Amino acid sequence: MKDVWTIVWAIVLIIAFLLLLPGCGGVNVVADPVDEVAPEPATARQSASAQPTVEKSTVEQQWGMEIQGLRLSAADYMLDFRYRVTDPQKAHQLLKRGLKPYLLDQATGAKLLMPTATKIGPLRQATLAPKKDRVYYVMFANPGRFIKRGAIVDVVIGDFVAKDIVVQ
Repeated sequence: MKDVWTIVWAIVLIIAFLLLLPGCGGVNVVADPVDEVAPEPATARQSASAQPTVEKSTVEQQWGMEIQGLRLSAADYMLDFRYRVTDPQKAHQLLKRGLKPYLLDQATGAKLLMPTATKIGPLRQATLAPKKDRVYYVMFANPGRFIKRGAIVDVVIGDFVAKDIVVQ
C-alpha cells in the first residue's frame, strides 16, 4: 500500500511541475497580438489630420450631428461609424428606422452596406427620440478587409452624405 501512495505522490508532483512550466498546459505566456501590429504609416496619420474642418461645421449646422470617426473594427471586417447628436430635432432624419445606410469607397467606387442580422436586426441605432450629446453608431460590412486604414470614403444615410471621411 505504501508503494501505491509513493507512486500517486510522484505523479501528482510531476503534473504540478509540468503545469508550472510556461507552455506546458499551465498559464501560457503569449505576446499580446496588439503588441505585434506594425505602427500606422505616416501617410494615414497625415491624411486624417488633413480632414476639412469647414464641412464639420456645415454638417453640424444642417444635420445636428458631429462626426466622431470611422474606424476599422472586428479584425478589420467591419467599419464603425460614430456620430454625436448636437441637435435632436435636426438629427431625427438620420435615425429613422427605414433608412439603409451605405459607405462608398472614393478610390474604387465600391459600395459597402450595413449588415442586417436575422436575430438582432440592422447593425445601427434607430430611435424616434434622439438625445442630445449621445453618440450613435452604424456598422458597415467590410468583406475581405477591402477598406484599409487611411482610405477616404463617403458615408450615406438617407439624404445625408458625409464626404471625405478618413478611415482610422
